[in-house]
Amino acid sequence: MNNSDYFIEKSNPTFSARRIISVMRRVLRQIVRDRRTFAMIIIMPLVIMFIFGIALSGEVEHSPILIDNQDMGFSFHGNTTTAAADIINTLKADNRVDISTGNYQKGIKGVEDSDYVASILFPANFSESIINATMNPDQKIVIIIYLDATKPQIKGSVLQALQEGIRDTFGDQGISFDQTFAYGGVEYTGLETSTPAVMGFVLTFLALLLSLLILIRERTEGTQYRLYSTPMKATERLVGYILALTIFALIMAFSLLTISIFIFQVPVKGSLLLLIGAAILFALVNVTMAVLLSNFAENELQAVQMAPLTALPSMALSGLLVPISTLPAFIQPLSAVIPLTYAVIVFEGIMLKGYGIAQLQFEFSVLIGIALLFTIIAILTVKDKQE
Repeated sequence: MNNSDYFIEKSNPTFSARRIISVMRRVLRQIVRDRRTFAMIIIMPLVIMFIFGIALSGEVEHSPILIDNQDMGFSFHGNTTTAAADIINTLKADNRVDISTGNYQKGIKGVEDSDYVASILFPANFSESIINATMNPDQKIVIIIYLDATKPQIKGSVLQALQEGIRDTFGDQGISFDQTFAYGGVEYTGLETSTPAVMGFVLTFLALLLSLLILIRERTEGTQYRLYSTPMKATERLVGYILALTIFALIMAFSLLTISIFIFQVPVKGSLLLLIGAAILFALVNVTMAVLLSNFAENELQAVQMAPLTALPSMALSGLLVPISTLPAFIQPLSAVIPLTYAVIVFEGIMLKGYGIAQLQFEFSVLIGIALLFTIIAILTVKDKQE
């Protein structure tokens, strides 16, 4: 194309297929030449869909429940009925629940301590009530249940298993449940039970993504390279980044808490100060993760890819979407190395269960350990000069 053709085409206000193709080819060449970015474009959708496919394919299984069987049995026309024992035997074959036997009151404490999902009491006259109900439709048959309602999927699975166990054993006998919900006797709404987990995910995704972009921009704009010529050590630079980005992440954390508590009226049964401290700690975890990942990202596109590649599998495997017990056995151990797993437990514990530091000291310790680990690895892998 000579200069006159260029002038005519440049001054032409209509679309030019040649210019469009030129831009397209340039962008494609740039992506293909960046092997890391090109690989992530191919691999990231495969990894994320594989993880979500596995996570969402399971059912709630092995929910721990305690049963106190006080049923005395009942003899009628020479036949002895032990209704509660028959139902329990049916439930033992149901993989949705894992049954322990014991005292109902101790089971209540176990539910409050998250050792059990439910504590179930079959009263002493249970068998008698079932026999009487065949002759008197007004006879009430009641099973007493103390239940954790903070996990709707698990709660529903346990109640369904119990209902099906009764139906498979005795048919439709009109047995009712006298339910009491743990942690103040409140049955939370879907918004209230999901908000703590969603808050943890949003903090993970936004703090990670924005921190990565800020760090990569420091590199692409040359600010980081100019620091290489100063006496500043790599450790000092990293700590400075971590402190600045943590303050930035705190603003997001306070925004999330404000919206959750004051706009959506999500209850905080535990200490508000402890909840704020937990949000600060989890923000720090994500900032240190971003600092570590920034050591391996060469440009903003790679940083944008790293954030969902980290955050989305965390959402699938942390118990945010589905209970960890629904995951295949071979993948459940991965949940133990995901920071969001512990953040979900902490936020739910403080907001919905009224837990204090005593009940959550393990989760707090793990989050502190993860933040320190990310910081140490970031220091060991950081570049101290321009290559």
